[in-house]
Amino acid sequence: YSNVLGFRGGVNWAILVAWVCKRNISSPPSILLKIFFQTFSRWRWPNPVLLTPILKHPPPGVMPLNVWDAANPRDRAHLMPIITPAYPSMNSSYNVGQSQLRRLREELINGDRIMNQIFDGKVEWTELLKGKDFFKEHIHYLRIDIISTNAKDHRAWFGLCESRLRILIAGFESSKTGTLAYPFAKFFTRKVQHVKNSNIFSKESDKRKKIVTSFFIALRFSTSVANSVDLRSCTDEYLHIVNSWENRNENMDLTIQPVLQKDLPEYVNQDDTVDLETLDLEEDVSNRVKKTTDSAPREKKRLLQVQADLEVCVGKPLHNSDEIQESLASPLKKAKISEDMSSRGKKTRDSAPREKKRLIQVQADLDIQESLASPLKKTKIS
Repeated sequence: YSNVLGFRGGVNWAILVAWVCKRNISSPPSILLKIFFQTFSRWRWPNPVLLTPILKHPPPGVMPLNVWDAANPRDRAHLMPIITPAYPSMNSSYNVGQSQLRRLREELINGDRIMNQIFDGKVEWTELLKGKDFFKEHIHYLRIDIISTNAKDHRAWFGLCESRLRILIAGFESSKTGTLAYPFAKFFTRKVQHVKNSNIFSKESDKRKKIVTSFFIALRFSTSVANSVDLRSCTDEYLHIVNSWENRNENMDLTIQPVLQKDLPEYVNQDDTVDLETLDLEEDVSNRVKKTTDSAPREKKRLLQVQADLEVCVGKPLHNSDEIQESLASPLKKAKISEDMSSRGKKTRDSAPREKKRLIQVQADLDIQESLASPLKKTKIS
């Protein structure tokens, strides 16, 4: 499941389900599911899946637009056309490549086999929902590491590299090298201190924490392939595109390296990686807390000045927050003060709610920072 990587996304699956339901209106869900796998495991791609006839001309009031047309050489090259039902009709699965098509076919055939076993009483329904252990099914893998030093750069760099991964996957589907590519539709994001094989971040002296998102492609080789294969030519187009990106900076890097099954990192079998939204939140809060911590002496001096102004206005020392609050709520009658001091007292009263709101926000930031298990220590704010 990943439209970006060339698999099917939500719209694709929804159209396939609608196609089955539309033709079997009276069937119960279990039968619909069986028909689904039976139909699409045998579907003769690239014959298109259509919910409605393709409209060549727009409805009244709609400007003319290009529609999917099997007579068009570009559209005819699509491997798994699943056509949207509304004008303008388009292929919702144009991203699907040879490796993704092969993988989808294998899984649909496997689903059809399991459904037959379920209806024959040989296995339970849970068999259909069992996952497959991708990292034990293959021997050879490629690991692609997308690396940055901060969340903002990483989101932009990762978005660019991810959107072009289909080109890299297609590059490994080569008859010349005799390789078949099996991409894994999941990314692993984590924070590390050192990055091996990076031209930018491999130095031990570099103390910055790096954000690394890893992606894996399994490779299988035909029996005619020699003992060694040079795969560099398969990566040329992809590397040229990402390295030529105009917004790339010195905080971004990418590495591609072969990995054997026995050398796979431990995190591929764990579920402790972080998502990019968490990284954004953590960095934002960290910056806000750092800013608050750096400005703490100035804030303390400012609050002391506020208290001093109030004491002059009310004509007595204020020893606690209750007395300060009371002085803010009562008219200033107890002392004759100059026009300048009166102005300062008014400014203090007007700014007090904002100061209180700011301190509440500071404490909230610190609480969030602590919940994210940041190394920043909890700061005591006066």
